[in-house]
Amino acid sequence: MGLPILNGENYAEWLELLELTLGCMNLDLAINEEKPEDLTDESTPDQRDYYAKWQRNNNMSLRLIKANMSRTIRRFIPDKPTAREYLDAVKEQYVNTDSSTVSTLIAKLGAIKYNESKDVRDHIMKARDIATQLKDYEIDLSEVYLVHHILNTLPK
Repeated sequence: MGLPILNGENYAEWLELLELTLGCMNLDLAINEEKPEDLTDESTPDQRDYYAKWQRNNNMSLRLIKANMSRTIRRFIPDKPTAREYLDAVKEQYVNTDSSTVSTLIAKLGAIKYNESKDVRDHIMKARDIATQLKDYEIDLSEVYLVHHILNTLPK
């Protein structure tokens, strides 16, 4: 599975796969480490090498992040000098969206009804899918609750 384009509805999945991709490509230095001090005449060769590595890493990370966002979303994110700051700006755009998505998913789970024209397995899988989507937003429903809820939606 490749890195998806951030489209406004897939932030949690996009971020998880972006972080995995950056890590696998050894481009997560600029995400995980603060920007090093600017170089001076007294900077050691090791400091110069690290600075150059961090700068390259930051530039490549920013390019990868922006390349995997829809143009519409990219327009709303202010440019930032570091990949970490840019990701923080992206996150700010999705804090409220996450809350509304969670509310929608919880409402959807609460309103789920068994349709007798479909089989019970499909009904159970639909409820489990909603629960799995909620996990993406760090909302973990206990298995006991989910089973109880599903059983209550079945005809008596």
